[in-house]
Amino acid sequence: MTMRPAEWIMICLVLAALAGCAAAPEATTAKDEHVYFHVNAPRASEVTLVVIAQPPADPVLFEISSVKTKTGFWVSFLKLPPGNYRYFFMVDGTPTVESSMERLMVDDFGGMSGVIRVEKTSDGKLETY
Repeated sequence: MTMRPAEWIMICLVLAALAGCAAAPEATTAKDEHVYFHVNAPRASEVTLVVIAQPPADPVLFEISSVKTKTGFWVSFLKLPPGNYRYFFMVDGTPTVESSMERLMVDDFGGMSGVIRVEKTSDGKLETY
């Protein structure tokens, strides 16, 4: 039986979560009108966040450099309007998804992307789903 790369990635993500990576912070959080993205890459020298606004008929691409924390997590944040987004990290030039991403999808090239929905609550705060 031959498995596609995306299937191997999904299996690895599940195994990583079962091995204890589920304790990592959520891949995205919202605070103060910004959406924060996190990836654990303690040995990386450069991390860039790539966010693609949906729908695909009118995509908008954001590429943002990330800042490394003392714990090895890299953090990026953006002001994003409500909508649907796909995202991944370029870790030293390699497309990467965080094992704590709750929603993943296979992209057009067989790789994986995180998926989030940004909504504004009745009190004007942002929420990510």
